Amino acid sequence: MGRIGLKAGVLSRVSKEGGGRVALAYVDFVYSAPAGAAGIAALLRVADSEEFVEHVRAVKVSTPHQAAYQAVILALEAARELSPTLLVIFCRSKRIVDEISSKSPSEENEALYLKAQALMNQFRDVRIQHVRPETTERARKAAERALAEELGLPLSGATPEEGELILTP
Repeated sequence: MGRIGLKAGVLSRVSKEGGGRVALAYVDFVYSAPAGAAGIAALLRVADSEEFVEHVRAVKVSTPHQAAYQAVILALEAARELSPTLLVIFCRSKRIVDEISSKSPSEENEALYLKAQALMNQFRDVRIQHVRPETTERARKAAERALAEELGLPLSGATPEEGELILTP
C-alpha cells in the first residue's frame, strides 16, 4: 500500500497545528452469504512508519454492509492502543463511508453505526475516506485468510469481487 493523499492536506495540517500522532487504518472484509459470516481486517500504522499492525477476525453477519461496519469498528478498537491525535480510516465501502460521514445510518446498520460512533467519540479526530478497492487489497487478503480459517477451508487463490468470498470446498 502506498501513501494516500488526504483532501485538504489533512496530514500536513495536523503537524502544523501542534503535531500529534496520526494513525492510518486500512479496513476491508470478505463476506460469505452461505456461512452468514465474514472475515474482517484492519491494518494500522502510525503515519511516519511503514510498519503495519494487522488485526483480523471472523464475525457472524447478515450482510456485506454489516461486515464493512465491523471492519471499521475493529480499526477503531485497535487504534485506541496508538492514542492518535488523528485517525484516518480508509474503506472501500462507499455506503458505509457515506453513512458514517452523513450521520445517517440505514435502519439495518443502526446498531453498528451507534457502536462505531461511540468508539469515534473516544478520539480527538477521526476521518473516514472512501478509497478504491486496490488501496485496501492487503487488508482484504488478511480478511479472506481469517474467514477461510474460521470455516476450515483452504483459499482458492481466486480474486473475490466486491466482498464475495471464493473458497475451495
